[in-house]
Amino acid sequence: MKASFIVLILLLFVSTQCIACICKVPLELKALQEHEYKFSDGIFIAKVTEIDSSTSSFQFIVLESLKGENYSRKLKGTFKGDCTPSIRHKGKWILYGQFDNDNIFRINACGLTRSFKHPYSNIRATKGPPPPPPREPINDSAIKTHKKLTKKWFKENVPKSKRDLAIEIKKLKTKN
Repeated sequence: MKASFIVLILLLFVSTQCIACICKVPLELKALQEHEYKFSDGIFIAKVTEIDSSTSSFQFIVLESLKGENYSRKLKGTFKGDCTPSIRHKGKWILYGQFDNDNIFRINACGLTRSFKHPYSNIRATKGPPPPPPREPINDSAIKTHKKLTKKWFKENVPKSKRDLAIEIKKLKTKN
């Protein structure tokens, strides 16, 4: 009884942080595209030039504005938030979001922001590659099967993701 009481007291003073990402946006790509267009102040094809992962911030140059003002200077952006797509590498991206009061472009949570190089990696509307094999010792057959599944996924989904992105941009250009 005394041990239970001590555990209960400790639990009251020990806080735990639980981070979960629940996206209340459509999971189907077409519906998500419409949702993103409606709720974004700015949609840009941009070149990400700098990334600071410690502050979840980046700098970019607008190559083409698909919605919103066409900027001709380097801009600052942020991808803070548990559900926000991460800017993981420099290069060409499509960015969806809005500017805050400090004129920092905030990427939409659960949105369609993604790179041209890896257009499949940031969006929930596409199914990700097969999960890695378990950490426990496994046999060579399981590893080979996983490698085959991963290779098959990339072969089927990378070209489709790139086509989806091209079609999305073409549609956005007709709306602007």
